[in-house]
Amino acid sequence: MIGGALAMSSTAIVIRQLGEQAELNRTHSRIAIGILLFQDLAFVPLLAWTATVAETILGAALLGGVYTRAAGFASGVLLSLFAIGMTIGTGVKPALDASVFSAAAGAFGLALLGPDPWSVDRLRAKPSGSDGAA
Repeated sequence: MIGGALAMSSTAIVIRQLGEQAELNRTHSRIAIGILLFQDLAFVPLLAWTATVAETILGAALLGGVYTRAAGFASGVLLSLFAIGMTIGTGVKPALDASVFSAAAGAFGLALLGPDPWSVDRLRAKPSGSDGAA
């Protein structure tokens, strides 16, 4: 992820540098800019796949009751970022229609509640009466 972000910023740096050296119209410059733009465009699907895999893993963790607080918080952050991106890209109405803000609030609320009595988190917890003292 960090490499993709650095690749995107390198395009702007290279274009500015080539512009200062008056070499933007040279063949080697056009080839280099083409490669950098391809890298930028390849980063978008990588970002989308990463978000999709994270959503799937976090959803499974929340449904199974595994690491409920951490999964709830991470899911809330991911949904909040999605809601902000959706609002910037399409406006606030589609984000409200898709209930993204309420889903993010629900995920943060689940992170605050703690484990359910029937969750895996509760089953993994040490029983309160057995501290090991005899």
